[in-house]
Parts: sequence; C-alpha cells; structure tokens
Amino acid sequence: MRQSLLVEMANEYFSAGDFSKALTLFQRVLWDYRKEHWWQFLTPTLTTALKCAYLTADWQQYVTVGLELAGKQPIGISDEERTRILMNMIRVISGDPPEPESNCESRAMDEAVRLWQEAARKEPDQMDMQQSGEKFFVIPMKEMAGLVQCKAHFSQLAVKADSPVVLTVHLRSTAPFPIRFSKLSVFFNNEIYNQHCVIADGQSAVQDLSVGGSEVPAVSSADLYLVPGKVSNYTLMFLALPEDVNKQVEITSVSLDLGSVLSGRCAVLSWEGGGGDAGFEPFAEENEEWESLNIQPRTQIVPRDPLIDLELQHQQPALVGEFYAIQAVLRVKEAAPVRDTKLLLGLREPSSEATQGTFVCLDKPSPDSERRLKYVSIDLGSLDPGTEVADVHQLLPCN
Repeated sequence: MRQSLLVEMANEYFSAGDFSKALTLFQRVLWDYRKEHWWQFLTPTLTTALKCAYLTADWQQYVTVGLELAGKQPIGISDEERTRILMNMIRVISGDPPEPESNCESRAMDEAVRLWQEAARKEPDQMDMQQSGEKFFVIPMKEMAGLVQCKAHFSQLAVKADSPVVLTVHLRSTAPFPIRFSKLSVFFNNEIYNQHCVIADGQSAVQDLSVGGSEVPAVSSADLYLVPGKVSNYTLMFLALPEDVNKQVEITSVSLDLGSVLSGRCAVLSWEGGGGDAGFEPFAEENEEWESLNIQPRTQIVPRDPLIDLELQHQQPALVGEFYAIQAVLRVKEAAPVRDTKLLLGLREPSSEATQGTFVCLDKPSPDSERRLKYVSIDLGSLDPGTEVADVHQLLPCN
C-alpha cells in the first residue's frame, strides 16, 4: 500500500512537471521493489526515474539508474534500448549531453536540452552544484543489480609474514557491449595497504616487492576493458606489516571507476567487502566459471618461520640418579640481529609416576635440593647473524 501511494504521488508530480520531487519519490520505492522481487513494477519505475533524471539534468541519478537498466537484470528492456541507455551514460560521463529520452512533453524536453547544454559549456569547477553535483560520486552496488559483478578473494586463509599477500579481483560485465573502466581499487581495514592495490587501465606491472632476494610484481598488467559475459581477473599483492602479525587483514570494499575527473566526470561503483552478486536479481545467468568463484575477504597474518637452528646434543643412556648433561646449540641464520632472545628448556608432562621426580637445572645441585624445576629460561639477549650459542643443562633422572 505504501509503495503504491508513493508511486501515485510520483506520477502526479511527473505529470505536473515537478520532476525533481517525482525522482525523489521513485528512488524511495526502488529498494522495496528489489527486496520484494516485484520485477514487473521495478522496470517501469526505473524507466520513469531515468526520464526524471534526464529532464532535470541530474547526471548522477541518470548514471545510477542507467547502470541498472543497461544490465541484463531488468525485465522487458530490449538490447537496443539497453545499448541506447549505455551510450547516453558514456556521453554524460564524458561531459557531453545525452540523447533525449522518448515520450516526454515537448516543453520539458526543450528545457532539459538547455540544462544539459548549459552544464556541458561550463568548466567543471564553475558548475552549479545543484545541477551537476561534484565531478565524481559513489554508487553502492549492493543496492542494485547493476551491469558489473565483482568477487574478490585472498589466495590463502593464512599468510606468513615474509610472504606476499596475494588477492584476486574478478569482474564480469552484463552490458550490451564492451565497456572500458579507468581504475580498480581495493581498500582494507589497514589503510596503508590501499596504495598497493590500485590498478589504472593499461598500466604495466609494477616491480616493487622484494621477496627472497628477487623482485615480484605488486600489480599485474591491467586492461579494464570488460567484455560482456567474460570473467576478467586481476591479481594484486603486497607485503604485510610486522604490526599485523597475528592479526587479520580484511577487504573493506572494492571500487571500479567509470570515467575520470581529469577528463570529465567519474562514477565510482563500490562493493562492500569482497563483493558478490546482489540478492535480488530477477534471474541468474548461468556461468559455471563465475559460479565457481568464491569470496574470501579475510586472511590471517601468521609469524614466519625463524631462520634459527636449534640442536640438542647429549649422549645416551641416562643412568638412574645421575645428572644427565644436555647441550643446546643455537645457530642464527637471520640477515639481521635477533633481539630479546630467550631459550626455554623443559620437560614434557610425566607419562608415568616413575618420571615425576625428574627435574632440570642450569648448574649441578645436590639431588636433595628443594628447588626442582620442570623447565629453565635463559635470557640470551641480542644475537648477531652467524652467532652460535651453546648452553649446558643438567637433567636429573628419577630414582
């Protein structure tokens, strides 16, 4: 009931020539139509909303509504109409007036042509904010079944601190013809990584990560030219920061730029987390490759394997009641000094009552000593590369 009243009011405003108010009311019912799967109402509402955006020269809303109408999801839109809408979107993004919408009142059409031409003649920094808005704006893709789908995932659930963190972004277009985007960006819960995960259309691989003594590409070669139905894959990588060890790195959002503020306008398509298909698509186009792709927006940074060798030297057997000497030899193979080093030597939990009297000590105390330890801790301090440390410990087997 509420939606029907809003649509009726919007149509009244549209008939009266108040297209801004009509567009506002149409926007309020679009989400409900998607959520309730009322596809037979969604398409005509989108079509009228597109006319309102055109007649008010609202380029942001024209692109937003056009993104949904130009995809394959709306029911009852021909390929020819989808092509026309997408061509108009590209004109608007480039700063040019779009072709007129059909079945509009002639006086309103003349006014719309004047508004679009006036906006196109103005310099971007002189544009009337109420007419053109800013040079770029963000479109939340979770709120619509747009013409581009996105899935992102880390290659591993856990990554060692000395290994590159690798992630892949998959994009698929449902546009009526190929379309070129200008930039792909991935954002994380630690903003420092954002700068390493940006792909500009046509850029070459960037060699800036040193792993194992060799350079690896932080960004794969990029071509953001999306062909309808084809899955495009983009691999990015970066090195985790030491402070993120034992923490999760998480993708907070993925964005895809249509256009550029340097040459006109820019619409930023944004997916939360690792993206994913909208939950209110009228129908799912079967694509085995796309369906097989998973979303994995988190990975755990775990400590790397230390470049330190530990060898225990001792000579069997151990006689009952005799102190048994064990030598711990530590060899440092790290490239840099190892600081705050501690050596901990202890016993396993006793497997039987016969071994409960065994204890460890640094010196050779009397068997009657009251200080009986199950482990000892030795502070080795800072160890330089190539250092070899040997410590002798005494183990008293039980009687």
